[in-house]
Amino acid sequence: TRWPALLGRQLIVIMAIDQTGSRYTIIENQLTRFMLVHICGHYEMEIKSIILNRVKKSGDPGVTSYVKSLLERRAPVHPDSLKSVLKKFGEECLDRFVQNTTEADLHQYANIVVNRNKSAHGEYVQTSFDEIRTYHAGAKRVIVAFDRALER
Repeated sequence: TRWPALLGRQLIVIMAIDQTGSRYTIIENQLTRFMLVHICGHYEMEIKSIILNRVKKSGDPGVTSYVKSLLERRAPVHPDSLKSVLKKFGEECLDRFVQNTTEADLHQYANIVVNRNKSAHGEYVQTSFDEIRTYHAGAKRVIVAFDRALER
């Protein structure tokens, strides 16, 4: 996965905030908003890749092409959307996901997605980098559980 590169960028921004004394200022808020969009974009790419990898295992190029075109329009990033996708692959996929996630991790994942959406639509987001780091840890576990749920 591409997690180390994402974390590396996140840590660079956090260090810059600390070095410039910009914690809890509008500068941190603006960079936090940027990181939320960046992280969600990464989640979206990862989720698309996981779904496509599962579909490719079917060996049907037509189905793969169809699913790829659906994902190009909109990736299922929201936690409820992840569950909906898994259910379409079968109840056993959804069950594996539910068994391998915690409410806390799902909440942390949802915090990133919801705050990203608020930020993208011009709403004020009051989330610190420390909170993003905590949320990201739980969100990673959700995406890993999503990947494992779709394994064959």
